[in-house]
Amino acid sequence: MIDWQRVFETVPRESFIPDRIYVRVKGNRFEVVDRYQDPSRWRELVDADDAVTTQVNDGAGLDGSLISSSSSKPALMKLMLDALDVGEGQNVLEIGTGTGWNAAILSRKCQVTTLEVDPSVAERARRNLAAYDVEVVTTDGALGCPARGPYDRILSTVAVKSVLPYNWVSQTRPGAIIVVPWGTEYLHSPLLRLTVRHDGTASGPFSGNADFMTLRGQRTSQAIPDYEDDPYRESSTDLHPYWATGDIEGGAFAVSVLTSDIQFNSTDPDEVLLWDSARTSWATVSVGREGHHLVRQHGPRNLWDDVEKAVDFWAARGHPAYSRFGVVVTPDRQWVYLDDPANEVERQSL
Repeated sequence: MIDWQRVFETVPRESFIPDRIYVRVKGNRFEVVDRYQDPSRWRELVDADDAVTTQVNDGAGLDGSLISSSSSKPALMKLMLDALDVGEGQNVLEIGTGTGWNAAILSRKCQVTTLEVDPSVAERARRNLAAYDVEVVTTDGALGCPARGPYDRILSTVAVKSVLPYNWVSQTRPGAIIVVPWGTEYLHSPLLRLTVRHDGTASGPFSGNADFMTLRGQRTSQAIPDYEDDPYRESSTDLHPYWATGDIEGGAFAVSVLTSDIQFNSTDPDEVLLWDSARTSWATVSVGREGHHLVRQHGPRNLWDDVEKAVDFWAARGHPAYSRFGVVVTPDRQWVYLDDPANEVERQSL
């Protein structure tokens, strides 16, 4: 296995970070940290083992909550590079160039093509990568880049939501590995490691957490619906909402792969709000005393009932760890499995 720590030491991060970076402040707004106006703060952010935000709201200004480009957390980059299990000289496709730092590190050992959908981000990355043997292509990452394939490895630094573009599988060699953050509307970006088979399918397990931005073509609104004046049905539950929303490697993970089209917000420690993307249904769960929690539901779907069924499925099978779940990708469909690719778990849709 390649010692990526040694490679990191030869490619300084600061060379890839722009002079103006961004920090989220109270509310849906960011503030600028300028390298020359506040050098100590800029240096602190760049040297930290954390993500550095380099573009917000697709470059359209500071108002809004969207991080649209960043330099990933170094420890997470190393985790993903280890999962990629790349061999020296292999042909690697990276989805999501960002600053170009990850591509530069990969290029020390591999042949690298990196795809970036945003023209301004791609152009800046080209300048950053001028001294490295990396091909930067401005394109939608979901399309892949067949002209530079077939690939031995694909690494995505943007997340997919439930559906992995089959272009990625079709542009690889048999035995290739694809590492990608894979999420749902419910829970963002557990890390997925797929192996491509000779029959053109790919499958593999989840292996850790990696919260990344979503492919632009798969973005959906995360705005909280206006629900307070709607009528509702009232009931109670003995399932504490933490186990369905906060236990991200257990119950919440199970809900994310077993339900369809549910989002939630848990900024209030005593209440969880759930809704569907169409905003036709919502549910709240308010933490109560003695294990009884108040449930309110509105609309054609009983969203909390769906969540409870998913947690019951998970509990009835002995609370399986997230690493026992995986995904199968074929030309025609994709599904989540438990323990064995043939053991598809029942889900509304994928």
